Amino acid sequence: MLKVIECLDIELIGRLRQAHLGRPMDGRDNFSWQALLTDDGRPAGTGRFYRRGEDLVIDCVAVEPSAPPQYYDLLFRTLLFKAVSLPAARICAAEERTDGFYAAFGFQKKGSEWAVLPKDVVFPSSC
Repeated sequence: MLKVIECLDIELIGRLRQAHLGRPMDGRDNFSWQALLTDDGRPAGTGRFYRRGEDLVIDCVAVEPSAPPQYYDLLFRTLLFKAVSLPAARICAAEERTDGFYAAFGFQKKGSEWAVLPKDVVFPSSC
């Protein structure tokens, strides 16, 4: 069973991020809401969001390379759902994607990021 939970185990998050994104932990991690995707209790992915001024930024979303695309979708939707519940001027997605994924949620390209006003977020039936 797939499950997304808040994760306070920074070492686990660090290992998953390094393994799936090739990126280490950074200074934002201590101030981020960290999510962990599990598949039958086994860690399968991670992601975070943090406050940057008035905005919330979703980044470092990563799942096992062999995982179905639905895993990334579920993890991103959970992060976005949580972000929408908090006050923010905009919600930004900092990862680069060119497949229309972010646009399906109402995000628009703004420089190197995708951004959406919380009131304009859309949760499509599938991505």
